[in-house]
Amino acid sequence: MAQANRGRGFDVMEDGHTERSGAAWERRRSFRVPVPGQASVWSKGQLRGRYDLLDVSIGGCSLRGNPPPKVGDEVDVMLHLPHRNALAVHATVRRVDSSSVGLRFEHATPRAEDCIQDVVVEAVARAHLGNTHVALVIEPRHALRQSLVRTLRELGQQAIGVATALDAVQLLVEEGERIDTAFIEAESTSLPSDELVEFLAHNHPRVRRVLMGDSEHIQASWLAEATGEVHALLETPCSRDALHRLLSRIESVPMDATLS
Repeated sequence: MAQANRGRGFDVMEDGHTERSGAAWERRRSFRVPVPGQASVWSKGQLRGRYDLLDVSIGGCSLRGNPPPKVGDEVDVMLHLPHRNALAVHATVRRVDSSSVGLRFEHATPRAEDCIQDVVVEAVARAHLGNTHVALVIEPRHALRQSLVRTLRELGQQAIGVATALDAVQLLVEEGERIDTAFIEAESTSLPSDELVEFLAHNHPRVRRVLMGDSEHIQASWLAEATGEVHALLETPCSRDALHRLLSRIESVPMDATLS
């Protein structure tokens, strides 16, 4: 079982998941990270106002703006999180003061929790990575993405996972100097892997490109590796040993070079 990361006052599981038991679960739900974004608040089908998003957690968020709702109001919130599609969550107003409004999410869907969880874990990772080189995992499926990120970290390779091409491009714009490897899902119809590989080759040639997918897709992609379009292929789901061998192989490849 993954151990909890207790550094610098936060308590987030290394695999991005939280223990759902009693007070411990409530404490983890209350851990919040500052997030630049906006939120639209609706009540009974009417727009109540648009607000700045101050922070977010699995359990709720803080907003700033006018007009303030009333404590106890049940509202529907449209969250506009960085680099993600808008996310709708039902919430209760728990706090109103001169500087902010506190909302508690009610009955969030698994998709909403996964999305918010990714935002929280990635914000923590960014804050604590410093100048460390990072692997970027681009995989739409939450469970597979989190599993690969967790295994990479266990092998000593810091990693951040994203679900969409837009997230990946934005991270490359913001953190491109620190990203040294990109793991790109090859089989998803929602992820333009060919375009991402081309984008990386032209705009971030120092980033080593790894195409990943099931055995059928990997076998069909042999030419991409043979021509140097990508630096390696990875069959997923993969074992820890297979991932370790791949990392050892590509670590010896100079950035912006192709494999022979």
